[in-house]
Amino acid sequence: MPPQETTEAPETPPCPLSPPVPCQPHDTSDDCLDDDDPVTDLDDIGNATVNSITREPPSRNVTLTLAYTAWAFAGRSIWQQSVLATWVFLLQGKLQDVGYVTAIMGISQLVVSIPAGFLADTYRRDTLLRTASAVGLLAIATTLLACHQRTFHCLVIALAVWGCCWGIANTALSALFADSIRDGERSYYFTQRSVLITLGNTTGPIVALVLFKLLGDHWTIQDCAAVMAVGQIVCFPAIVLLCFLSDDYIPTASDAVDPPDETEPARDAFLPAGTPANPVDTNQALTQPLLAVDTVHTPVPYVYGFLPPTRAVPILVALADILSGLGSGMSIRYFPIFFVQNLGLGPVHVQLLYITAPLLQANLMRLAQTLATQFGRCRVSVAFKCVGVAFMFLMIASYHWHLPTFLVCTLYILRTSCMNATSALTRSMLMDNVPPHERGKWSALESVNMFSWSGSAFVGGMVIGWGGILPLFIVTACGQLLATLPLVALFGYDVASPETNYNNNGVHWLGWMFSARSVSYIPDSDDDQSSYGSRQGVVV
Repeated sequence: MPPQETTEAPETPPCPLSPPVPCQPHDTSDDCLDDDDPVTDLDDIGNATVNSITREPPSRNVTLTLAYTAWAFAGRSIWQQSVLATWVFLLQGKLQDVGYVTAIMGISQLVVSIPAGFLADTYRRDTLLRTASAVGLLAIATTLLACHQRTFHCLVIALAVWGCCWGIANTALSALFADSIRDGERSYYFTQRSVLITLGNTTGPIVALVLFKLLGDHWTIQDCAAVMAVGQIVCFPAIVLLCFLSDDYIPTASDAVDPPDETEPARDAFLPAGTPANPVDTNQALTQPLLAVDTVHTPVPYVYGFLPPTRAVPILVALADILSGLGSGMSIRYFPIFFVQNLGLGPVHVQLLYITAPLLQANLMRLAQTLATQFGRCRVSVAFKCVGVAFMFLMIASYHWHLPTFLVCTLYILRTSCMNATSALTRSMLMDNVPPHERGKWSALESVNMFSWSGSAFVGGMVIGWGGILPLFIVTACGQLLATLPLVALFGYDVASPETNYNNNGVHWLGWMFSARSVSYIPDSDDDQSSYGSRQGVVV
């Protein structure tokens, strides 16, 4: 038997899924992992994905949309939040006319937005945005003419033109914005945009406050017209920005960060067998499967017996938004009149209310997004809205019992902030659950919401004529509570973040409220699956 040679075994390349051994934490030797080595454990995977997303710049459309949002809502809030309703009331002397002009703007937006939604899914969306820019310039000119002449009929025409502008711009811009965001980042950027909307709604009242202070702090037709004219000038840069967005800036599939492997078996211990694995990121909770199925070929029953599984989430979310618009629209235009007539507040004090509420709302939006990563977007949205309804009833009671005006105003601020803090969550839910080629049509629902909001403002004027402003507020609170039911219907199909272990042992104090089970979700086609269904679904 020949003697065995003692040779050194060839070096075996390290497994790409496990670290070299021995490797100690913070070891900087060449044998250990460096920036070019594959990620090895779950924490490293999460950190690597987070870093890559942080380094990856957003599409130019995203940056321009955020800039447009800040300018547009800053200018819009100068003249449309409290000044418009008060000016109409001073011009006409009737509360019903406030609802009338609001309904005109909503109807025009609805009539234009429906065909705009279909055109946005058929042709280039930047063409529609340039059209909206031209209509917006006409709206600015018409409103300035109404401010100069101080006539009600000219104002009605101007608001109708503004409705056409918003109907085209919002529909095409929402779809283009959603398409320009990579999967897994949509909730983050929608929240950023909502925060900018809120900050814009804060900037407008600040400008209006300064103007009213310089003009003498009195509610007069002349002063309101001057403030509205300044608001039109501030809107001008936003209208021009619409011309610079382009379909050519939409990221392609190759630009996506760490695209998931559709054929790779799940390696995440939190996912059921047969579920495609996805990279872990900070928004993982917002992009987890809406349902967990053993195989992707399992037959999927209709949700609640009549809703298609691929449409259940967008249909119910859209229904919740429409019902919420009906409830909120009845009273939102009459809050300034309530402050002026019932509480006796001057222009400066009213603007302070409209400054404080959006600032608190912006902070609550970030809190809502953080909570949504653990408990799901539906549950957080319903919880915030229920708290807002509770503050609404407390505000009504405090005024009825002749409590201090400061307390009534504080409850109004809390109510408004909570009710509006979840708009980004519901919006991202909707966009995450529809394919890209349908986002223009679903974005048109925003104008349907505007119509329901505006139409209910007209109904709100009738309610005021019948029973006064307090019954109107009670009807509004009940309508907003009713609007949460479609989101509650999705509770059974909401799943918590796999990073959250709050209910593993059933002892967490929120466990009873945020319990979860699964629902089925199957993309309509392979094309849809590649774009918005690369995961089995999204958490609601």
